[in-house]
Amino acid sequence: MKHAYLFRFIAVLLALASPLLARAQNVGIGTTSPTQTLDVNGQLRVRGLSGTSSGTRLPQVQADGTLGLFNLPVAVGPDPYSTHPVLLNPNPAGGTGGGTLIPNPTSVVISGGLAYVITDSNTLQVFDVSVPSSPVLRATASTGDSPKYIAVSGSLIYIVNRYDETLQVFDVSVPSSPVLRATVNTNGFPTSVAVGSGLAYVVTANNTLQVFDVSVPSSPVLRATINTGTNPIGVAVSGSLVYVVNNSSNTLQVFDVSVPSNPVLRATVSTGTGPYRVAVSSSLAYVVNAGSNTLQVFDVSVPTRPALRTTISAGTTPLGVVVSSSLAYVVNAGSNTLQVFDVSIPASPQLLGTVGTGNKPVGVAVSGNLAYVTNHDGSTLQVFQVSSTRGLGVQADGSLGLATTPLLSLSGQSLSISNGNTVTLPTQPGDNLGNHTATQNLDLASYQLVGQGGSQGLAISSSGNVGIGTMTSAAKLDVNGSLRLAVRVCPVNSPQPYALTAGDIAFSIFKVQNGAFSPILLLPAAAGQVEGQELTILTTATTSVTIAGSNTDNITSVTMPPFGNNGLHAVKYVWALASAGAGYWVRVQ
Repeated sequence: MKHAYLFRFIAVLLALASPLLARAQNVGIGTTSPTQTLDVNGQLRVRGLSGTSSGTRLPQVQADGTLGLFNLPVAVGPDPYSTHPVLLNPNPAGGTGGGTLIPNPTSVVISGGLAYVITDSNTLQVFDVSVPSSPVLRATASTGDSPKYIAVSGSLIYIVNRYDETLQVFDVSVPSSPVLRATVNTNGFPTSVAVGSGLAYVVTANNTLQVFDVSVPSSPVLRATINTGTNPIGVAVSGSLVYVVNNSSNTLQVFDVSVPSNPVLRATVSTGTGPYRVAVSSSLAYVVNAGSNTLQVFDVSVPTRPALRTTISAGTTPLGVVVSSSLAYVVNAGSNTLQVFDVSIPASPQLLGTVGTGNKPVGVAVSGNLAYVTNHDGSTLQVFQVSSTRGLGVQADGSLGLATTPLLSLSGQSLSISNGNTVTLPTQPGDNLGNHTATQNLDLASYQLVGQGGSQGLAISSSGNVGIGTMTSAAKLDVNGSLRLAVRVCPVNSPQPYALTAGDIAFSIFKVQNGAFSPILLLPAAAGQVEGQELTILTTATTSVTIAGSNTDNITSVTMPPFGNNGLHAVKYVWALASAGAGYWVRVQ
């Protein structure tokens, strides 16, 4: 009998479950025709997100899909879903622009809640950044002379020192007590280092890439040296490929190091001007060019044929780039900024945010949604938070999805918003300010053309009179103030006679002074001159000066006495049109 009751109970359960199975496991609450995995015909309440706040709170979706509440620093700004970086440690013990005081830091790496920073004081400093708003110095160790770049792998730190030409290996398994395990010569000023799979790759000012076996950290062994382009300054490694940017030859090179003792150059491709650093993520290489102020994205999926996908503007003098979770972080030493780019579409990166840093940022490292920036001249380490929040959006049919920020794009006269409408902008006659080509008159009306924020400048009346310093010009040119004419000085010890050139008479005053011994000046031929053009010749020479015309002009010679004999002497000529294009220099008495 017991078995009979059990069979009936199972049959009822199967009957209840069959409608759900028939609908491909979509569950409907308040509806018999669910269109989503969970379809609610009514309101939704999540009691786990309840709180004491009486206002509306914004939901967000965590990386694992869990629903939570938006919770970022208040300083994030008016857009709670913004990716604009926020400085977390704004109150330094010193330095410029906020941050933790570190004397002249050059490079930084992050590992396990610790920031490792090298400085111009020839030190390695270890900071506990488990509380990002309050980094704490745990240890300081001496390095070689002028440490330039730092890399981390596990519990080992690798540093290249420029002036003593060395690669050093530090054991930081006890962060409060770094231990120097090895120092090895690089035979040339090292500029950067990258580490992967027990190998350290060092580029030097001798235009070389060196491969060191560091599988035994206390005894690095040089396995190979290969020539690079000119002035290699940045290096990155991904798998069995090493990427080098050459600052002077403006190139990105790809080396195959699958056989560490025999690196092979696979490709060389042109970059922008002054490439400084390179970062690699998946099959893409990101290059910042300090000379042309750009970020470039190369497709290196085929190592022998890197393909440029795009070039976009960065700040001024970008010196560092790191890529993490489809975001590229760029520090600009010239404009003192950190920029965050969305590179999820490699051919079309989008600038998500720009924030001011300390003076001359040169290094950047990223962990999660935190960016660590070293400011060399500002002597600080700054920690910025970049929102990884994903907001909820409601579709037209009530379905929930991730909210996206709409993007505007302009193509010709078509202005479009992503996933929205397109409008055609009207064509208006006017100037093309892009190439400065005027297509109609510029009417100043009752205003003046001024510069540098001034209140006085150039005014043009309706009749075409030009006033400088006055709004009521009484002549074609009316200057309310003094007038200064440019002076051309006769070349000292010039050949005699000296024939005035078109360049000489382009100036209104031609001056003869000491050194031109009893010079004879020949006026240029009258033909081809402009009527009304004036030329004044004056002398401060202690010898006489003779003025004569060219062989084709009938001009009476004039001799000007030496300076000091009855004062300063000057002769003025005006070119006048006679007929049929002919004219003459006329001396004004």
